[in-house]
Amino acid sequence: MDDWLERVIGLADRAAALICFPLLVAISIYDIVGRQFINTGSTALQELQWHLFFASVMLALGWVYLRNGHVRIDIVRSRWSGRHRAIIEIGGVVLALIPFALLLIWAGGQQAWVAFESGERSAAAMGLGQRWIVKSLMPAGGVLLLFTGVLVVRRAIASLHTPSETEQ
Repeated sequence: MDDWLERVIGLADRAAALICFPLLVAISIYDIVGRQFINTGSTALQELQWHLFFASVMLALGWVYLRNGHVRIDIVRSRWSGRHRAIIEIGGVVLALIPFALLLIWAGGQQAWVAFESGERSAAAMGLGQRWIVKSLMPAGGVLLLFTGVLVVRRAIASLHTPSETEQ
């Protein structure tokens, strides 16, 4: 199960890294050059940049946490034993990450559904339509984060059952 979860989380991260982010950079450069030198600009391009950035964040969120790319207070954490770190990790996942992931799934899913049903589009005259597409990334990101939480808790529990170097 762990390998499957890590594969799904990794695929989402690669989609962000290989599709969303390069498109975001290319569109940003095109938009900046167009605005500065050709006197063109596009509300739709600016909104697409925001959407691609949001997609990148939502798709990579789980992978970043899984690879310890998130913010930690390492000065404090480095002084704890492996057992203490595992217990704190489990507590953090259960008390913060899982509720947050469930909120993303529930609230984001509702927002995406309402946007889909109503045909929500940008308030800007030349903005993008089909807002449900970008809003559906919120519950997708929540699912990926929930998968990550499950994986991290499983690994932390396994580490609790493994004798540490000092106990051997």
